[in-house]
Amino acid sequence: MSEETAAPTGSAGASADVLPIVNQEGRMLERTPWFPSELDVGAECYRVIGCAGSPLSGKSTLLNELFGTHFSVSRVRATDRRRWSTRGISASLAANQETILVLEVDGGDGGASGQQLQERCLRYICSVSDVVLCNVWYHDLGRYDSDPQWCLRTMVRELSQAEGPLLRTCVVFVVRDADGDALDSTAAVTDALWLDAEEYWQQETGGSGSSSTSSSGAAATSSRSVETLRAALELRVVLLPTPRASSSAYDTAVQRLRHEMLDAGGLLSSEFSKGLPADGFAAFSRRLWEGIAAQPAGWSRGSVPLALHMASVDRGAFALASGGNGALPSEALVAAYHCDGAFSEILRNSAEELGELASQLEEGDKISGFGRRAEDLLNKYLSGFESATEAYAGQEVRERKRAELESVLDASLQSLFLKQLQLIRENALQHFKTASSSEEIPGDFAFYTADALFQREAEDSVRPGSDWSYANERSDLQQTMAEISARRKQLIHVQIQAAEQQRQAMQYMQLQQAQLQAIQQQQYGGTLGNWNVGVAYRPPDTNVNLSLLHQQGRTQVQVSMVPDEQAGLLGPNGFTSGVGPGNLGVSFNINI
Repeated sequence: MSEETAAPTGSAGASADVLPIVNQEGRMLERTPWFPSELDVGAECYRVIGCAGSPLSGKSTLLNELFGTHFSVSRVRATDRRRWSTRGISASLAANQETILVLEVDGGDGGASGQQLQERCLRYICSVSDVVLCNVWYHDLGRYDSDPQWCLRTMVRELSQAEGPLLRTCVVFVVRDADGDALDSTAAVTDALWLDAEEYWQQETGGSGSSSTSSSGAAATSSRSVETLRAALELRVVLLPTPRASSSAYDTAVQRLRHEMLDAGGLLSSEFSKGLPADGFAAFSRRLWEGIAAQPAGWSRGSVPLALHMASVDRGAFALASGGNGALPSEALVAAYHCDGAFSEILRNSAEELGELASQLEEGDKISGFGRRAEDLLNKYLSGFESATEAYAGQEVRERKRAELESVLDASLQSLFLKQLQLIRENALQHFKTASSSEEIPGDFAFYTADALFQREAEDSVRPGSDWSYANERSDLQQTMAEISARRKQLIHVQIQAAEQQRQAMQYMQLQQAQLQAIQQQQYGGTLGNWNVGVAYRPPDTNVNLSLLHQQGRTQVQVSMVPDEQAGLLGPNGFTSGVGPGNLGVSFNINI
């Protein structure tokens, strides 16, 4: 079925933000997901509001005022009500709230087929909604075949057929046009609705409302059943005045209801959450709708719902129609709820242990045998999930959540695997640098030993049976080592060139020095040639000292006058008497 085939026929002026999900023929939209934001929100649970009730009672207007949606507002007059036909269900996200989903049952009473579709729509929103808004007229309260009674019967019947633990749902009866003294009758209306709900519950469960229950044991069973109903159902009443009479009072009441629903700890809290993740809501809704459509029609709005039990449902026929699992929509919802809870619990438990491993890796410590340890952890968590959801074995939602859990855990373990590879790569690279720096170890040998070390430890870190790969990291390591080897070879080549240039420069300097010495020998050479001669003479009894030095073709004559070294001991003219003309030494040089 194409998307266009499944789309309901909406009234003029429908917003693009509003998505028709069930058409007037009872077919649900096949598109998955419904809204693109579901993929961004992911496994975060939707908070779902369903709205049903009297036709032309202002459901769309109320939803637009409460949640900023753009549901189409009908302009049909109340006198034209017979021309209004049931159009299925429309959905929209609340303004600036990607996790608040609003569902509206469109239309009203359009004959027997329309009543049957409307009953299915109401059963659907009762199954998936955290809060159900029943928009009704004040003057319809108390009438046996009115819209409030029909909505209440349908919801009680849905709860009575559920197997296993019941999920808590809040039902708010929004009563329109309650003016005057009626605005003070909230408690009385609530009590009256509870009495009707308990009566319907006893009729559905075979309690005191049935002619077959007269013993005290049956009465006790009925009492427990009523307690079960009150534990699963939260009934509230909101009275709205006529906006034409007092628009300010109407706006105040609507804003009060808005805060009561959206404020922290309000009606849209975890107390009533069905735990349905956004990214799986469309697929789950389609399976739920197919299950509802496969069941036989329950009862019409004008009939008396007496002795309607699960024994009247042909489970074999339903199992065939619903794909063979035999699960009623309420059973599937309970399974989804518990599987999602087990899923979240396993993730919380695994976060601490995986966090410890991540801290160890961040501190630079490798995890020995990481692959085997990752496999043991994955099996432990999956076994814990299977044990917690054993009661729902064979149901599709359990298999889907198990596969999702395995995927999430595998992704978390793989992120740790990548950190492990970084440490292995750093160790292998350090091994290569150390080995290649030694002149005794060839560079190629250092390369292959480091690569083998990385491959051995990386292979030991791969989880058995996974698609983890270390090919990219190994290729990066090899490329890095090749670059280091190339730079090292280039450095050695530069050093050799520098040494050769230095050797050549020294040879050139030695040659230049030899040439200079040869020139000097030619310029200053004489008869003495390369001889060096030195002569000194001091005449007796004088202070005159004569010296002659011939070296490298130059002759140096030195005349000096110095006192006798023993003058201080021989007479008053020595140095001991002071420095004077008699003991002052004089010298001068003459170069020839």
